[in-house]
Parts: sequence; structure tokens; C-alpha cells
Amino acid sequence: MKRLVRIVWCLLVCTILCQTLLTSILVLGWVYRWVRHRVGQRLFRLSPMAEQTSWQAFAGGIPAITPMRDAPNLFRQQSGIVSPGHPVLKRLHGWLHTGWLNFRVGTAGILATWSLTLFPCVLWMIAWYTGWHISFTKLYEESATGFSLGFSGLLILTVMMLYAPSAQARHAFTGDWRSFFDWRFIRALLCRRPLQLFLLAIGYVIGNVALTTFKASPTFFLTMNPALETLSAIAALEYLDQYFFYTGGIAFLLFLGLRTWAGRIYSDGLMEMWSLSALKPNDFHLQEIQLLESLEVPYGCRYEKPGLVRKILGIPLTVSYRGAMLTLTICVWGVFNFIPFVSEFANYYPVKGFLNQPLVQLPCFRYVPTALEARAAAEKIQKGQEKSYKGRFGARSGHKTG
Repeated sequence: MKRLVRIVWCLLVCTILCQTLLTSILVLGWVYRWVRHRVGQRLFRLSPMAEQTSWQAFAGGIPAITPMRDAPNLFRQQSGIVSPGHPVLKRLHGWLHTGWLNFRVGTAGILATWSLTLFPCVLWMIAWYTGWHISFTKLYEESATGFSLGFSGLLILTVMMLYAPSAQARHAFTGDWRSFFDWRFIRALLCRRPLQLFLLAIGYVIGNVALTTFKASPTFFLTMNPALETLSAIAALEYLDQYFFYTGGIAFLLFLGLRTWAGRIYSDGLMEMWSLSALKPNDFHLQEIQLLESLEVPYGCRYEKPGLVRKILGIPLTVSYRGAMLTLTICVWGVFNFIPFVSEFANYYPVKGFLNQPLVQLPCFRYVPTALEARAAAEKIQKGQEKSYKGRFGARSGHKTG
């Protein structure tokens, strides 16, 4: 029961934090720490150490691994944090340290992701405005400009999405931003786990279709329920806030599930590449080497030199299989990257609609029109002025009557 309450509380807080881009950085940092915890558990279960002891006992006995032993907290003190002796200072230090840790990890994560994904998103945004400008000014001879910019952004992001999920999982585990840009390791992982990464891409497409449906639905609210047209700006804003709060919770669960899935693929590939000596020891990160050696997994323990016949028959089949899976994965990521254009046509949201993809970058899912927020703010000011005027007028009338 206590664990269920903790899960519900965590989901509620994360959904609230995902309502703005700034606070969603805290959620991103927590998700990175969660992936690190799950990757450590997964590597332990794949190792011979799992037959000798439990994960809690193993991680608790090694100070360097203790921080990933338990599921990360949002604002509570984490295992391995040294705090002052006074109870008030101890609790305050735990909250501040954990909050700062989530923000620091989230900032490093989003900066690394933006380094690959922000430029093509900017091309999308420029292509969108260019296309509408050409349409309004009737400069149809320049129509290829917007199309070429949008298509270039789509191609660039498709290639980057082949790389990004695995790099994000590795960055989450190592905590080192430089591991995000280890092209050789990620390329080896792509070759070792082509089917799993293809299925992960399909999962991203399904999640993106679901979020696009949630984002586009408010456009048809008045058609489905004409009574909503009588709502004031304040009431309409509250209605949409509630809608995006609940759908934002679903978006966060999709984000968390996909990142955890990517972490599982990364941990399985890491164990295989280490056991088969697919890469040199220097190509692995120090955090990876320390944990695998602590788990008593020798480097190259499963290496077997294939025979000549097996090598001759295996190489063409392996190359064909990997080439086919890579082609299919590229096609799936192409579909994923086309969906934002459909989303913006259904419910246009300036800048943020293109520059932030909730399943890839920051898990912020709130698309309330800025014009509605401005009208609601003006309506609140007007009501406040009316109340103030009535209060002064009522006071004067009462004084005269007396």
C-alpha cells in the first residue's frame, strides 16, 4: 500500500511539473536517474552475481553503486548523500540536494539531446512559416523553398533518431555527457540490437500518434459539445488546463516507458558487447567497466571464434539482416518525424509545437492557446476592477444613507 501511494504521488508531482518547459527539466533529470537505476538492476540480473545475492545487498556493499540501488526520489534524500546532523538541516539538505541533482542531470540531458535534434526542428519551424508566407503572398514559384527546408529537417532528424535513444540511455547510466557522443559505441549497439531498436521506433510512433490525437482533440470540442461555446475565457482556460493535465499524465507515462525500454536495450547490448569483446576495453566507459567488473563478468567470457564455413555463410546473412532492419527503422523514424506537421495542422501552437517533441526532448505536454490565456488574464483584471469599483461605490452609498 505504501509503495502504491508513493507511485501515485510521484505520478501526480511529475504531471504537475510537466506543465511548463522549465519545471519539466526536473522531471527529465529524475527520469535519467530512474533509467540509471533500471540499467544497473538489469545488468545485475544478467550477471552470475544474481545467483549469489540480491541487488539491494550487492549495491549497498559498494559505495560507488549505492546511489543507484534504490529508485530515485524527486525531493527526498537519496541513499549515499552526506547531510548535517541537525534534523531540520538534514531534511533541508536532502530536499535541496535532490532537487539540484534532478535539475543538473536534466539540464545536461536536454543540452546533449538539443545538440542533435534542435537544428532540424528549427528547420521545420522556418519551413512552416516560409510555406504560409508563400501561400499568402502568392509566390508559388518559391514553393520549393519551404518544402526543401522541411524535408531537409525531416531527413536530418530521422538520422539523428537512429542514434538519440541509445545515446540518451547511455548518458543516463554513465552520467557523463561525453558518453552521449561516443559514435563508435552507439554504432556497435545498433548492429547488435537492430530488431529491438526497430520495435522501439515503432513504440515511439505509436506514442506520438496518441499525443497528436490528444493535442488535436480540443479543435473539435465545440463540434462535439456546442455548450462549451458559452463558457467565459476563464472557464474555458480551466477546462483546457484540466484536459492537458490528465493527458499530460499519459504523456509522462509514455515518455517514462519509452526511456526505460531504451535503457533495457542498452543494458542488454552492453552486456553482450562486453562478454563477446565486440569492442576494445578502452571503448567502454569507466562506469560501465566498474559495474561489470564488480558483477564479476570477465571481458570476453563468451567469445568463440567461428569456423570458416560458419563465417562464410554468416556474414552475408548478418549483413542482409542488419541492412533490412536499418532500412525499416529509418522508414519508421521518418513516419515519426512527419507526425509533428500533422499535429501542427490539426492544432497549431507557435514555436513550441516544432521546437519541443515531448517524447524526445522535454516531457512538457500543454498546448493551451496563448490568445485564450491573454483573454482570461484580461477578464480577471476586468472582474477585479469591477469588484473594486463596486466596493468603493457601495461604501460611499452606505455613508450617504447613514
